[in-house]
Amino acid sequence: MRIIVEKEKIVQELQAVLGIVERKSVIPIASYILIDAREGKLKISASDLENSFSTSTEASIEGKGKFVVQGHKIYDIARLLKGDKIEIESENGKVIVKSGTTIYSLITVNSEDFPNLPVVSGDFVFDLEVDKFSSLVRKVIFPISSASSIYKIRGAFFNCGNNSIEVVSTDGSRMSVVKVNTGVRKKGSFILSKKSVTEASKLVSGNGSDNKIKCYISSNHVFFVSGERVLSSTPIESRFPDYKGILSSVPSFRVEMDASMLKEAIQRVSIVVDDKIKPVKFTFFRDFVELEAFSPSVGKSVEKIECLYSGEEKLNLTFEADYLLQFLGSISSETIEMRIKDKDTPSFFSPIGEDLEYTHIMMPLEE
Repeated sequence: MRIIVEKEKIVQELQAVLGIVERKSVIPIASYILIDAREGKLKISASDLENSFSTSTEASIEGKGKFVVQGHKIYDIARLLKGDKIEIESENGKVIVKSGTTIYSLITVNSEDFPNLPVVSGDFVFDLEVDKFSSLVRKVIFPISSASSIYKIRGAFFNCGNNSIEVVSTDGSRMSVVKVNTGVRKKGSFILSKKSVTEASKLVSGNGSDNKIKCYISSNHVFFVSGERVLSSTPIESRFPDYKGILSSVPSFRVEMDASMLKEAIQRVSIVVDDKIKPVKFTFFRDFVELEAFSPSVGKSVEKIECLYSGEEKLNLTFEADYLLQFLGSISSETIEMRIKDKDTPSFFSPIGEDLEYTHIMMPLEE
């Protein structure tokens, strides 16, 4: 079997599957990818047994066949090779990769040892424009609890029904809720891990990808499809905490301010704090808010920015700087709205004028 493929194309598709490929794993095959060549298409697949990602690109192929090689190694090789085209040959249990005067002879493993990939099946639940899907992922990805967290729910909850998709993520101290009004073909709900949600976002940039992401739910898997790219994920079997009660308790004091001005002010004042948690105190006045940060080893910083505020004069609330910056980095709107009350009540943050209904909820820090 002999393959000639454009370097740019194969590098792009190899990069797409790398998020699934483990550099170090107790399951050795999870560090490998499967390349299947036939009928002018090079299909590239990766699996960690919980998630699988497949994509393909056009290539000139003599014969047909498949082989399994280390994922990160073949990507690094393809990325660093000179020339516009890469030649790949499979012979005697090895894969020969050539470009220019550079030749690699790579050891392969038996393709029969590679996991069988789930085939797209089940109920068609929804399709969503890629720009909206990408925006949705940006807004829910950062509050998903990490593996090191004591919070037991480590995923994003997708609730599909009533002509909308609602996606919720939380780490116990903050929560993102995003609602997209779109046609839902079949009601359903599921929880996906942070890795699954991250990999789903990579579907939107595939060669020949559709302008929509399609979602299917089977008895054991959730599938996201866009063009030639397919992600299958095993949902988390758990019950997501009730979040509707929090959403119904919106604080009465309203603040409106420029998102870019707030982001830059937080970055400036928080410089003095070297700790992992970076408290920034907000003091609200009718037409401005004062931001203050303090470190006993560095000193104090203060900055005022304009705002519109209807609430108790000189109300003090302290927020974690990085949490606020992550929220502000997830939006495209020029203006945000805050709904606040006191240090014992969750504060609500929302962009003004975006297509998606987005609310980020955060508890103030203890002073």
